[in-house]
Amino acid sequence: MNFFEWFGLPIRLTLDEEDLRRRYVTLSRRWHPDYYADRPAAEQEEALRMATFNTQAYETLRHSDRRLRYVLELAGLLEEEGRQQVPKDFLFEIMELNEAIQEAGNDAERRSQVQQQLDDLLQKLEHSVQSDIASFQGDLHDRPLLERIRDYYLKRRYLLRLQQRLDSFEPDFS
Repeated sequence: MNFFEWFGLPIRLTLDEEDLRRRYVTLSRRWHPDYYADRPAAEQEEALRMATFNTQAYETLRHSDRRLRYVLELAGLLEEEGRQQVPKDFLFEIMELNEAIQEAGNDAERRSQVQQQLDDLLQKLEHSVQSDIASFQGDLHDRPLLERIRDYYLKRRYLLRLQQRLDSFEPDFS
């Protein structure tokens, strides 16, 4: 059973988060291990397993990035970490941004320019996939649509890693 089925929801990339929370709370009450304290050990173990599954399903579906990754995994479109392919032209852009971060060093103005480039790329990327995400209706066999969404997901991960690198930069005041 997948996480969407667990909550009685269709597979979607966008969800009513309040509805999801209500379903989670209902199932949390049903499977809470305290309600099984006086039951046989097998039932206690089952309740614990179901409560754990419920929490895992909720934590995955309530976060849009995790939900997106989960749908791509259900469709079999994500390979092992580090083995995903993104277009070479995008990798070239990433390489240039990486170099710009390095070259900016302690220069606040140059770092601000790199930040603007990164923000622009993220915004452009988000805009490029909005209609695909909205039009996805749960068909895990719609390869062209899911591959475009996967490319977005992978590109966004690259850009977010660059953002972390830029954010974690510590200026040298010596």
